[in-house]
Amino acid sequence: MTRIQLSDAIENLRSELEKAGKAGEGKQVQFDIESIELELHIIADETSSGGGKINWCVFTGSLDAKSRKENLHKMKLVLKAVDAHGQPFRVASRGSRSK
Repeated sequence: MTRIQLSDAIENLRSELEKAGKAGEGKQVQFDIESIELELHIIADETSSGGGKINWCVFTGSLDAKSRKENLHKMKLVLKAVDAHGQPFRVASRGSRSK
């Protein structure tokens, strides 16, 4: 089973959206993203060092039936995509709209 930190999974999503935005520059068809819904299967991974901190890890792979029941959690995140100025994120350049 591979574990990925939740923060790394979200950063990867951010990076992919930025790539899509750059790829959409100058295209006739563009998309505004109003919200992003992620449903993740995560594991609460308790570490004993540093005061018993709990890390949330997205997992890929499979767990045995006992581990799945005890450790697996489902998390749904609804994200509103905005740019650095707090404006709705567009998968293309704002200046590339045709009228």
